[in-house]
Amino acid sequence: MSERERQKQTLLGLTNQLPDSSKKPSHPYSRLPEFKVQ
Repeated sequence: MSERERQKQTLLGLTNQLPDSSKKPSHPYSRLPEFKVQ
């Protein structure tokens, strides 16, 4: 697994641990600058 994929898995894990009230209907990565560029 590449460094980038491992990072993405970690972010997904953190996102899944957030309560539903803090989850946005938009892409979970939309708040992160790295993914906002895409």
